[in-house]
Amino acid sequence: MDALSRDCDEREDHRFQIAQRVLGEWFGDVRAFGDVRAFGDVRALNTAIGDTVISVNRNRPGMSGSLVFRVTTSSGDTLALKGYSIGTTVDRVTEIHSVMQTARNNGCDLVAELVPRRTRSQSQTHPTICVFGDRCWELTRWVEGHPFNQFDDSKAIRDAVSKGATAIARFHDALRGLGGSGPFGACQPAPCIAARIHRIKEIDGDIASLFGANLNQIANPDLRRSLGKCVERLRAKWRNASGSLARSLDIQAKIPQPCSYVMRDIHHQHIFFASNPQNGLLLPVVSGIIDFDAVRVDSPATDLARWTSSFLGNGSSVQHLWDAALAGYRLQSSLNVQQEALFRGLIPATAWISLANWAIWLVLQRRSFPVEDLAIAERIEQCVRIVDSIG
Repeated sequence: MDALSRDCDEREDHRFQIAQRVLGEWFGDVRAFGDVRAFGDVRALNTAIGDTVISVNRNRPGMSGSLVFRVTTSSGDTLALKGYSIGTTVDRVTEIHSVMQTARNNGCDLVAELVPRRTRSQSQTHPTICVFGDRCWELTRWVEGHPFNQFDDSKAIRDAVSKGATAIARFHDALRGLGGSGPFGACQPAPCIAARIHRIKEIDGDIASLFGANLNQIANPDLRRSLGKCVERLRAKWRNASGSLARSLDIQAKIPQPCSYVMRDIHHQHIFFASNPQNGLLLPVVSGIIDFDAVRVDSPATDLARWTSSFLGNGSSVQHLWDAALAGYRLQSSLNVQQEALFRGLIPATAWISLANWAIWLVLQRRSFPVEDLAIAERIEQCVRIVDSIG
């Protein structure tokens, strides 16, 4: 085993030890687990916390830097132990939990149930949060199912977009009035518009440096190839696209938009589907929504745009996906004319900004992400396909 592999194994072992200690906090025994080196030996963990946990497995990491473990208990429960990304504060997690709990209290059971701690320390002021090391932790019921993955079937794509939009509308309806002054508080401009106008101006200032950068600094050949496509698209179309998008968003910024708490970062990996037997067929239904790290007060249109755009680039037309998303949303709730216009306008703006962000983050800012280079390359390839599909 080389030094890099040993270092990775040691970091992974350390993460499991932290997860053990956090579970000890949750289930009522705070004895140290530092002596447990082999996490596969769950007997030590069982002895410490009363034979409650029988297995703990780490989920594949995502882009955010959070840690997620699947926890199975002797009573048959399956739980998700999540460590928020480093730097996420207790106040921020408290806000997220308030949104999650309000959604559930108002009938949106697609949001995972938070599991309160059994220990007394910190439990009265923050009953669903454990602070350990440099992270805030939460424990929720496990959301069964999996993200949509039939991207070679255009009918299935439209069906998933529609059902996911209905689920998003359920979430929005459950939060009406939270964070706003009425059923939906009016924001002018909606934060999503102001943020995109600001980001386009920032990208305009970086684009010349990006075009002059040497991509050979990117060691991984697959990632370098994907970034090459990304920069080519930006070189060919960014100037015209950014001007058109800025003008469109400036118009939207003058229109008061109803706002409340929304997810803001909801794409095809964040809504889970499970099979439901109907008339002898196994039909996919939405089983849950995950990852509320980005919740803020904003326009509901931003969620619908993020969700819909994540299905682009797979052969389905923008118009067909727009229609599917709006039809699904209307089964549960509604958008006014201004919101529908914003929904349609946010899709190209989000697509072009996402493409430029990846190039700037990796080439100019040299950022690193807690996933393999191939996963980043695949994400960039998807961004390229999306901007190609919208023209």
